[in-house]
Amino acid sequence: TIFSPNAPLSDPQKQYNFSKFALALNEVTDRHLLILPPTDSRLRPDQRALEHADISVATSEKLRLEEKQRQQRKERKRCNVSYTPQWFKCPPNSKKPVAIQQFTPHSAELDVVWQFTTTDRDYWAVRENGNWNEHNLPDIF
Repeated sequence: TIFSPNAPLSDPQKQYNFSKFALALNEVTDRHLLILPPTDSRLRPDQRALEHADISVATSEKLRLEEKQRQQRKERKRCNVSYTPQWFKCPPNSKKPVAIQQFTPHSAELDVVWQFTTTDRDYWAVRENGNWNEHNLPDIF
């Protein structure tokens, strides 16, 4: 036998039939809470509600977050302010910024369009000390 799956969880439908491993990928431990920025997607209230199988709370939170994002975008547009990512940069040779890595259709070369910033204020350096308050992060949740 090359592979045999682990036994399913006690209530697999409640956990979207994910394996224990898949569920652990989004786990937030006490250590994570000390170092993660408040903008980390693992802290999204709609996602946390889904993980606790509270569909009605997850749905209302998702709608609230989407509306909040629309309002923030309208306000930036009204004030003629463009959003600039704090932890990523678009390399100068990139033709257009997209937030994914993709293969070009006719080659096997990976076209990396966004890169982590590498300064004394880069994500990993700030994460190391866990002091996010001095970085003026947006309130996204």
